[in-house]
Amino acid sequence: MVPRYVTDAGLDETMIILTTKFLQHCNAETNFIGKDIKGIIAAAVYMTAKKNGFHISQVRIGEVVGVTDVTIRSRCKELESLVPLSNLKAEGYRGESLGLIMGKNAFG
Repeated sequence: MVPRYVTDAGLDETMIILTTKFLQHCNAETNFIGKDIKGIIAAAVYMTAKKNGFHISQVRIGEVVGVTDVTIRSRCKELESLVPLSNLKAEGYRGESLGLIMGKNAFG
């Protein structure tokens, strides 16, 4: 799911890697029982893109994923409490193989 949403939003492969890593970390910190996974992924894509200088709106991400901007804002608040936003910068993940990361991805 992450690669499709990131690509459909017009973002690059680095955002696939960062969003996947971010979601893996969040999944280790909490469970998302009862939450629509699309909203969580949309928020992660949005947060990762914004932190790395991509200009994309919550509305645009919501259109791509199929959730509302209100859902994205709600999930962003939840995710921000789990992971410091400084961990979303691309510098820490350059050179990592997309295949290695996607092989461990529980989020599609």
